[in-house]
Amino acid sequence: MSFVYAEKTQKEFGQDISFPIKIYSDTKTKLIGAYKANWSEQAFKLIERYGFIKCINIGSNMALSFAGNNTAYAHDLLNWMENERKFDEEDAIDKAFEIHNSANKDDIEFIICYVDDDNESHIVCIKERQLLKDVPSAWIGSPKAFRKLQEIRFKYGNPTNTSLSLFQRAVEECKDDSVGGFLICDYYDANEQQFIFQERLEAYGAGSQIIPPGGIIAFNRPSETGDCTIHFIPDPSEVIIEFYQNSTILFYTRRYRYSEIDTNNKHTKHFMLPMLVDASTNKVLPV
Repeated sequence: MSFVYAEKTQKEFGQDISFPIKIYSDTKTKLIGAYKANWSEQAFKLIERYGFIKCINIGSNMALSFAGNNTAYAHDLLNWMENERKFDEEDAIDKAFEIHNSANKDDIEFIICYVDDDNESHIVCIKERQLLKDVPSAWIGSPKAFRKLQEIRFKYGNPTNTSLSLFQRAVEECKDDSVGGFLICDYYDANEQQFIFQERLEAYGAGSQIIPPGGIIAFNRPSETGDCTIHFIPDPSEVIIEFYQNSTILFYTRRYRYSEIDTNNKHTKHFMLPMLVDASTNKVLPV
């Protein structure tokens, strides 16, 4: 099912107020039924372990997110976009709504975020047989995760702005085993004038540290300590996650594949699938 949440966040700079879009999503994916047969052995193993990306930047000014029980329908929309080549936001919205209505209502849901020529941001939500335009926020996927997010937002956070940490708590505490994996943040960078997968650094420590007076806390200890340091590298088109302790990069991409089976698979070629890369040599690692 997965979980995606998008919102316009209020940002003040002097007298100016803007409303940039942020999109949070998970990566967990359940491969069931005939969907199991659509992958090479390498891709199947990595998707089971790492999932794939549910938010894809379409050009510089549009981001497409999807969730549901049958995300193969999302590939139909991506394939249409690839073949159509020239289309505007309304074309994409109409096609997404058409695909949603052609399936069972829980099979596929969409959020389309875009910034128009006047630099105005828009969020469109397609689910439950409804097309909602210009909403301040939208969610698709797991109702359990959304209910938990609402509970956490009103108890601990600002009800008008959702941080990544609040989204993470909702994913961890919602008790929906179809939600999880890595958490991805996509946002529209007004300076760069494009959607970018946001940079961040996460450090997880195992055990305690004894710090002498005036000493420095170590945030990047070796793997023998059980620590884990993760760097999400900013990029407009791919999700790049580097693990410092073992010099490995988890790379979600539409450009590269492990096998020709996946390269030539017309049912999956537009998805952002995981690959493992050696950070020191940039060589693809065996699965």
